[in-house]
Amino acid sequence: MKAKQIRKITDGSIIVAIYGLIFFISRFLGGQLEYNLSFLMPIPLAIFAFKYDLKNSIVPFVASIVISFLLSINPLNVLVFNIPYLFIGSLLGGLLLKKELKPIYSILILTLITSITEVLGSIVLASLLGFENIFLDIQNMILEMERLFGVNTGDFAIIQALMEGLIPSIIIIISLMNSLVTYLLFVILVKRIFKYNFSSKVLSFFSLNNLIPKWISCLYILICISSFSLLPFFFESEGALRVLIVILVNLTFIVGTIYIYFGIRVASLFIKLKNKKYLLILEFVLLIIVPIFFVIIGLVDSFISLQSKIYNKSINHTEN
Repeated sequence: MKAKQIRKITDGSIIVAIYGLIFFISRFLGGQLEYNLSFLMPIPLAIFAFKYDLKNSIVPFVASIVISFLLSINPLNVLVFNIPYLFIGSLLGGLLLKKELKPIYSILILTLITSITEVLGSIVLASLLGFENIFLDIQNMILEMERLFGVNTGDFAIIQALMEGLIPSIIIIISLMNSLVTYLLFVILVKRIFKYNFSSKVLSFFSLNNLIPKWISCLYILICISSFSLLPFFFESEGALRVLIVILVNLTFIVGTIYIYFGIRVASLFIKLKNKKYLLILEFVLLIIVPIFFVIIGLVDSFISLQSKIYNKSINHTEN
């Protein structure tokens, strides 16, 4: 029992030391390291919490916060960024994965916390500290477009209104991608470090089956059609119609990101089974230039399970 207690204290000290090193390095980089590596920040504490449970992670959690305050350039950064990401680590390892909650629920919870953090950091904190917030970034971007492409003054206001309307989807998409990477990376590390066998609930996220029900895909297609049909009227619209268009466009972008994920899975599986790794470059280029290509693949996959078909066809071909 004593040896276990010593090991727990030692492991906790290592976790605090890791965060201390991150915050120390970040101090010389303007306090941006933990923000730019936000998807990695929860991992050390999540591993500790998974091994020793949520309750035992409280001490290294608090100790890491204290270290963060001591080394941080601005205490507000600690409140807005560091504490939420450390909390995500304890929550992810000590509760969500420990209790093997369904991946979709875990990722939604992480996305919600990360979204709140992004709003506080990108808008509230930036405004309080006098930094450029996301609204000013949009204005500067459009001004640059005006300089480069000759956007007139009337169009400037319209484009700015549309871009500001997309801020919710931008924040949610960033938060979703961060949460997804954090979750996947944590599951992989736990399997490697602890040789842990997760239940089918967790592993279903890594299966070949698309997790999106067909009715949601049908609803998304209707949203896309409505969004692109109404978008030309955005410039003349006012009040409720403009709000509706903004909501539909945001939903199109947010849900589209999820279909992109499944589309990438289909393409990556095909490339892997064909053993043509050079196609990964093409996949990356297509993702940057025409992301809608992967949205379409993801939609098709949700209806006819493309991943399973590609895998089964490859197995049958190998056997023959």
